[in-house]
Amino acid sequence: MRTLISTFILGLVLTASASAAPSLPPCVASVIHIQEDTFEAGIRATYPAVMDARINRTVRTWVQNSLHEFKATIAGSRDNPGHWKYMLDIGPSLSGIKGKLLGIRFQTMYFTGGAHPNHFVTTFNFDLETGEDVRLDGLFTDVPAALEIIAEDTRAQILPNLGDHVDETWFRDGTEPTRENYQFFTCAPEGLTFYFPPYHLAAYVFGQQQATVGWEKLAPLLAPKAARWFPAHQ
Repeated sequence: MRTLISTFILGLVLTASASAAPSLPPCVASVIHIQEDTFEAGIRATYPAVMDARINRTVRTWVQNSLHEFKATIAGSRDNPGHWKYMLDIGPSLSGIKGKLLGIRFQTMYFTGGAHPNHFVTTFNFDLETGEDVRLDGLFTDVPAALEIIAEDTRAQILPNLGDHVDETWFRDGTEPTRENYQFFTCAPEGLTFYFPPYHLAAYVFGQQQATVGWEKLAPLLAPKAARWFPAHQ
């Protein structure tokens, strides 16, 4: 197996992202690239390294565990006839609230045979003061009430994207106001963006869906610390 691990300074790698998102936290120092190629599999993984060992440890552990799980899956497979390669591709997008939160959204493409690859999303929202990965329970004083607002806004934004072919039960179940349905999100100055991978709300052909719920709708329910992250309080 050939494995390449390289590090590039942020300015050489994410210039376009930084210019597209001027509020991007300046804490990211470099980007790590992992590439492994064999006859039967190709692996690509990219992740940011920041100026906080606690955050780096969390991100690096998640990437390493993802690679290990993929390798374990293909090692036990007997389905590959040799006509195609197993593939894993992990790539990040960065967002956040300057000086307060760093949001990382990982898109994962996972192919082990079949008509098409599978696509997954994983998100982190790091408190730059503590290194903690902030989840919904850390954002709101009343999570069920917040989820009701989020679910209503999400449905209104995404339903028109699905047109007349939406499976109403599938869509309704995928947007129920539960922690599981809204576990993947990132924070940005404009609000919380929630991500729904293929098959979560509708058939694969509709792809990944997302919805951004503005802070102004959620402000009354923000926990005291989260209220200080809200842009109006900066």
